[in-house]
Amino acid sequence: MTDITDYVEIVITGIVQGVGFRPFLYNFLSQFPVTGSIQNTGNLGVTLHLYRKSHSIQFSDFFKRLKENLPPIAYIEEISIRYVEKQPGIDYSKLTIIPSNPGTGKGLTLPPDISICPKCLQEFNDPSSSRFYEYPFVACAECGPRFTIMRALPYDRPNSTVNIFPFCEACNNDYHQPSNRRFHAQTFNCRECGPYFFQADSQQSKTGIPPLNEHVLDQIVDDLINSKIVAVKGIGGVNLICRADDSQVINTLRTRKRDRKYKPFAVMFPTISTIKRYFDVSSNSEKELQSFRRPIVLLNKPKDSSTKEKLPNNIAPGLPNVGVILPYMGIHYYIFKKLGEIPIVFTSGNESSLPMAITNEEIMLELAQLADNIYLHNREIYQRCDDSVLRPLLGNHIPIRRSRGFVPEYYKLPFEVQNGSIIAVGAELNSTGAISRGQRIFPTQHIGNVKNLATFEFLESAIRHMQTLLQIDPSEILAIAHDIHPLFQSTKLANIYHEEFKAQIYPIQHHHAHLAALLVDHQIQLNEKIVAITADGIGYGTNGSAWGGEILVGDYISAERAAWISPIPMIGGDLCAKYPDRMLLSLLLTVAAKRQELGKLSNWEERYPFSSHLPHGKLEANYIFKRFLLQNEPDIQSTIPKTSSLGRCLDAIAAGFDVCHIRSYRGEPAMRLEGYIWNAAPLDEPPIDQDISYYLDGNHLKIDELIYDTLMVLWSKQTEGRKDYKVRLARWLVETTARLFARKAVEIARSQQISRIGFTGGVAYNEIINKILQHEISKAGLEFLIHKTIPAGDAGISIGQIAITAALLQQKN
Repeated sequence: MTDITDYVEIVITGIVQGVGFRPFLYNFLSQFPVTGSIQNTGNLGVTLHLYRKSHSIQFSDFFKRLKENLPPIAYIEEISIRYVEKQPGIDYSKLTIIPSNPGTGKGLTLPPDISICPKCLQEFNDPSSSRFYEYPFVACAECGPRFTIMRALPYDRPNSTVNIFPFCEACNNDYHQPSNRRFHAQTFNCRECGPYFFQADSQQSKTGIPPLNEHVLDQIVDDLINSKIVAVKGIGGVNLICRADDSQVINTLRTRKRDRKYKPFAVMFPTISTIKRYFDVSSNSEKELQSFRRPIVLLNKPKDSSTKEKLPNNIAPGLPNVGVILPYMGIHYYIFKKLGEIPIVFTSGNESSLPMAITNEEIMLELAQLADNIYLHNREIYQRCDDSVLRPLLGNHIPIRRSRGFVPEYYKLPFEVQNGSIIAVGAELNSTGAISRGQRIFPTQHIGNVKNLATFEFLESAIRHMQTLLQIDPSEILAIAHDIHPLFQSTKLANIYHEEFKAQIYPIQHHHAHLAALLVDHQIQLNEKIVAITADGIGYGTNGSAWGGEILVGDYISAERAAWISPIPMIGGDLCAKYPDRMLLSLLLTVAAKRQELGKLSNWEERYPFSSHLPHGKLEANYIFKRFLLQNEPDIQSTIPKTSSLGRCLDAIAAGFDVCHIRSYRGEPAMRLEGYIWNAAPLDEPPIDQDISYYLDGNHLKIDELIYDTLMVLWSKQTEGRKDYKVRLARWLVETTARLFARKAVEIARSQQISRIGFTGGVAYNEIINKILQHEISKAGLEFLIHKTIPAGDAGISIGQIAITAALLQQKN
C-alpha cells in the first residue's frame, strides 16, 4: 500500500502567472520521478498536486533548485507544502497542466506588461522565422502585454482580449509542445492568426476594420520621414510620435496639443548606444532603461554639449533633463529598423489633462485634430496604462509616474493588520487610487487630474478593476480613505464608496499621507517616529489653510506640525499658481508691510516690471496692492487664502529671477528654476549681511524674508550687467532655503531624540535641494531618507492613506 506521504499539495504564490511559470514547472518537474497536475488557481497562485514515485525525492530540497532557475520575470513569495492523501479527480498517471480554477488568495499573481524579450526580438529580425518576422505583436510565455489585456484572473486566454484571435495550426502546435517557449503561453499569436495594424479613416465606424495591408507599417515610417505627426495605438494606449530632430514639427505638435506650450516631451531612441551619443548614462540608468519595465528615465543634459549630439531645445525647454525611453514592442523596433537612428518624440495621445483614448472609436474622434494620420490595431486594450517615468536621484531611481511595467505589483506594510481590505482614492492631481488585501497595497496605474469627469470615471474604474483582479468581496472592505480637502472630487468618490460598501470613512491629511508613504518605502515599523520635511505646491492643512512647506514629526498613527514656512497671502487664490508674479508680489508686499517698507514699491517697478508679466498689466498690479491693504477687513479676509507652500515660494523665485512668468504645466516654474541654476557655481561669499539663523524664528521658517532680501540684492544697481552673478545668486537662494529646512529639522530631531529625517512631496524630486539636505543632515549624524520605489509626489498619496488607515484600524482593535 502506498504511503500517504507520497502525495503532496504545493501552493506557490508570487508573480507566477503570465510569466511562463506553468510551462517552466512542467519542464522542471519532468526531470524527476513525479507525476500529477499543475494548475493556475485564480489570484491564489499556482497549485500542484504531485505523486512522488521514489522516497528519495525531497520536495523541500528540489524547490530550492527551482528558485535558482526561475523565468526572468517570475517571483516566488511563498511555497507551502502539505502532505495529503490521494486527491480525487487528479490524474496521477502522468504530469499535466490542467485547466485553471478561480481560487482566491491574498495577493495578485499577474505581472505587469513586459517588454519584448531578446528571443522574440531575434525572431522579429530573422527572415527565416516567417510567422514572426517583423510581426509587430510578437510575444511568448515570458513577454508581451499582461495587465492591460486581462479582464480577470486566472491568467488564461479566455480572460484576455486576445481570445477573439483563435490559434492557427502552427500556433496551436507551439502551444502544446513542451520544448517550445510558447508552450502554454496565453496571449501570443503570429501574423497568420493574430491582430494587425491598419490606417484609420473617417468612415471606419461604417465600414468596420479593413483587411490586412502588408504595407501599413511602411506608411508609418514614410509619414515620420516626411515630418508628419502620427498616432500609433500601443499596449496601454495611443502615442503621438514625430521626428525628434525636427524643431518645426515639434512646435506643430505643441500647438495641436493646446496646453503643451513648454511641457517636456519624452524621446524614444533605437538603442542604448544611440542614447549615449546624446547623454551621459550611468550604469544604474542603463539598467533601468533596458529592464523589462522599459520606463522613461530622466537623463541630465550634458554640461559640455560640444562632446555630445544635441536634440532641439524645444524638446524640454528650460529643464536640466530629458525623458528618454527605449523600444518595448515590435512596432517600435520596426519603425527604427526602417528609420535608422533618428530619435522620435514619444508622448501620450491625448489632450492635456485628459486620459488617453483606448478604443478605436475614441482614438479616431479625439486624435483627428492632433495627428496627420492615425494607425490602429484590432486588439482591445482593456486597461489604459501610461508609460512610467523615473528620475535618478542620490543613487535611486524614484518613480514620478508609476504605471506601465510596474502595475499591478504591490507594496507590503511592515506591520500586522486586520483581515480585510481598504480603498484609498488618493489626492486630486497626478493621482492614483489603491486597494489593499491584508498587508499588501495595490496602487492603480497613473490616473491624472481627477478634477475632470473623464479622469474621475477612470479612477473609479481602475479601483474596481483592481478589486476584480483581487477577487475582493464588498463585505471584505473595511474602510475608505481620502484626502481631508472637502472639495476634492476624490472625496466625493470616497463618499460614494462609503454609501455603497457601508464601510468606515477615514479623512487623511495630505502631508501625513506623504510621510506615511515614505515610512512604507523604508519599511519603518508601526510606532517609530521620523521627522519629515513635506514640501509641495499645496495640501489642505488641519487648520484649513494651504500647507506645502512643513516639518512634521510623526508615524503611521499621527503627525504633528513642528515647523512651517511663515504663511503668505495668495491674493487671487489659485491665480498665484498660474501666474507666479502674483505670488511674488503677494510675498514682497507681506514682508514690506512687516518691515514698514511699502513705500519701496515704486522703486521695485523701476527695477522689476511686475505689470508687464501680469495679464492685465498695471491695473492688475494695483488691484493686488489694494486687496493686500484691505486683507484684514472681515468681508475680504475670507477670500484671501494663506499658504506655507515651498512650491509657491519657488514659483516666486522663478518669477523674480525672470525664469518663468506663467505656469503652462504643473510644477513648471520650480522645474525651470532648477534648470536655470543647474550649472551655476556657488557664490564666493553670502550676498546679504544677515546670518541665515535670522530666518529661523521659533516654529516659523521666514523664507519670505529670505526671498525678499535676496531680491533686494538682485535689483540693486550693483548687479547690473552681471549675468553670471544673477544665476549664482538664484542658486544661493535655493540652496539656503534648503539649509534652513535642514537646520530646523535637525534641531527638532535632536530635541525629540529621533534619528531619521525624511524628505517627501513634489519638491522632493528637486536634485539640488536633495543634495543640500543630504549633506546637512548627514553632517549632523542623522539618517536622511528619500523615496526609493514609491512616488514622492501625489501619486504616492493613496499608499500613505491606506497605511495610516490600516494603522488606525489596528490600534482600534
